[in-house]
Amino acid sequence: MRPNTHFQIEVERCGVEPFQLVANAACEASAFAITEAHVRPGHVITIACLGEGVDYGNLIMEVSADGDINLVAHAHRGFQVNGVSLEPALAALRFWLPLQERDARLAWEDQ
Repeated sequence: MRPNTHFQIEVERCGVEPFQLVANAACEASAFAITEAHVRPGHVITIACLGEGVDYGNLIMEVSADGDINLVAHAHRGFQVNGVSLEPALAALRFWLPLQERDARLAWEDQ
């Protein structure tokens, strides 16, 4: 994990039963646990790595109604990979958390 940083996790669901949650995590394990607990159909989860006035990057997980997950990674540029299942999406999150880098095992495309 980058020194002097923390994670901000925002979870949103629109529609008939809207839901919103904003949580802060001081470590990768907490950020992962909060995110994993909210990976549900219809949820959009944004995980930001923040520290000392700097946004080091964001990982966005959009969970479709059928459970497929679209991932978007933002740092200086945006990249995306669409239609991955839960396990690869969580593996990408674990890979991203320490230094906000994309997992090369997925086929990321420019956004």
